[in-house]
Amino acid sequence: MFKTALLEIKVEELPSSLVEEALTQLEEKGKELFASSNL
Repeated sequence: MFKTALLEIKVEELPSSLVEEALTQLEEKGKELFASSNL
């Protein structure tokens, strides 16, 4: 879900390391939100 949204943005304009870091942070946030909503 997050990855698709980011890929629609012009990813080629960004350094791949920056993109990877952003994806990782989004995944972490998503997991945190998902976990907290299931409490």
